[in-house]
Amino acid sequence: MIQNILSSYIVIALQTTVVFLIINKIFNFNFNNILINLYILFLLFSIFSVALGISISNISKDRIQFGYLTNLIIVPMCMLGGCYWPQDFMPEYLRNISNLVPTSWFMKAVEKIVFGTELNGVYKEISIIILFTIIFFLIGISKKLI
Repeated sequence: MIQNILSSYIVIALQTTVVFLIINKIFNFNFNNILINLYILFLLFSIFSVALGISISNISKDRIQFGYLTNLIIVPMCMLGGCYWPQDFMPEYLRNISNLVPTSWFMKAVEKIVFGTELNGVYKEISIIILFTIIFFLIGISKKLI
């Protein structure tokens, strides 16, 4: 289990690093600490992504069901979290529901960092993402513990 978690995280971390290097070197986006803070935040969210994948694989019976469940969970999570459009476009009741998905907290942290907040200024959002990560890891390893 640890090998799966570490290998998945290493792949995601490498992909994140390549994307940020492209942003920095090719597009010349280097605004002081913003890029570094975003990079750290994305690496943290990568751990959550691995935890979510482990938990979905735990409740899936086979690869086909894993694929369906992944789409069924991730797409609405991104929609509610503000990844596809700003949350201001959503009705109030959907904005309240969006507080229950980790992508919402991630997007709030990204927005704060982009507008100049340091990484220590988004500790609330990071704490909530870590809490979701722990919950999904526990769901993911529950079959292994029982």
